[in-house]
Amino acid sequence: MAVSDTNHGPTSGPPHPVVNPFLRSDRILHSARLNTTTSPNVLLTTAVIQITTTDDAAHSSLPARIVTMGHSVQRINGLIAALRRTPTTKVEPTSETDRGMLTAIKLLHTTVWALLAGCILALPITGLKRRFDWAVILTVIIAAECGVLALNAGRCPLTDLAARFTAERTDNFDIYLPIWLARYNKPIFGSLFVINEVIVLNCRSKKERRLTHTSQKEAASLSSTF
Repeated sequence: MAVSDTNHGPTSGPPHPVVNPFLRSDRILHSARLNTTTSPNVLLTTAVIQITTTDDAAHSSLPARIVTMGHSVQRINGLIAALRRTPTTKVEPTSETDRGMLTAIKLLHTTVWALLAGCILALPITGLKRRFDWAVILTVIIAAECGVLALNAGRCPLTDLAARFTAERTDNFDIYLPIWLARYNKPIFGSLFVINEVIVLNCRSKKERRLTHTSQKEAASLSSTF
């Protein structure tokens, strides 16, 4: 005779199998190494969701969840390090049209980069030559480029355009630069821009002090004459 569990609450069913939450991250890491064109951020987000979801399903008590989540965090950190070590395979465009468009975009991007880099490198020269009108023009050009990057989440629009014609995602896939320079382009030239602006402002300040000193000397000589 079946015993009703209406008054005694739900009966305990068979125990749920405990799923190893780390098995999913291992599979994701393996797929990341096979599919090197997938963004590491996407893979990491997927790993976090799957690991945490498995943890919640596998453990019902709060202490067990906390302990398991701590292990999951350690595993995720290892996944991040492994993804960073994963080499990126160079992928060629699939058609002649895509290859031609990518080449044109890379040439245009390299030309724009060279002009902006030249503007930054020319700033201290304008300061030393006392050509502050040219310094203002160069500063406006560089500031305009910074505004474009800010509006596009820190990325050059030409980078997004080049991404339409290739699956490659190395640091220099959209420009003809050494990979190390393409990777650290913004920190290097951003620092140079700030330093060179300080040089220009210092030259401007020296010129103003010199003009003030000269005018004071002229005023003193005129007063002594009369």
